Amino acid sequence: MQTFKSRNFQSPKTGGAYILHQGNQLSSHPKHIQTVTSICNQDDVYPLFKSLKGRPYTEEDAAQFFQWIDQGWKKQSHFVFLATTSDGDIAAALDIKSNSLDAAEIGYWCDQRHRGITSAAVLIMMEWAKNQGYKTLFAKPINAKSAALLARV
Repeated sequence: MQTFKSRNFQSPKTGGAYILHQGNQLSSHPKHIQTVTSICNQDDVYPLFKSLKGRPYTEEDAAQFFQWIDQGWKKQSHFVFLATTSDGDIAAALDIKSNSLDAAEIGYWCDQRHRGITSAAVLIMMEWAKNQGYKTLFAKPINAKSAALLARV
């Protein structure tokens, strides 16, 4: 798979400036660890982490998330993208969960303070995936907001 070149995009709701990055281009800086920890404990995001079985998402979980991001790109097994504000704050994460070009699941989460950016980011990720040879991408939405996003893209 080719590397992903960071792409600028705007929030269709606010016009705010964002950048979509290949996930391993961002370090596991303490600020990023804290931001991911905070986002993953938000009501709309936390249900994605069934393996936590009710315990809070921790900074250790976030550090492991960054390791998983690095491993995926290095091994070409899965591909995580991170959307940041123009100031470099993480706002959303998206991923292609496998390297199966025939059909691969995608996933995404977004900070509640940046609602409305995920559709634009998913479209950029899908364009990259198509250029890599992916034939079908699908998602398993866990809530109405996620299902509505899929209807828009």
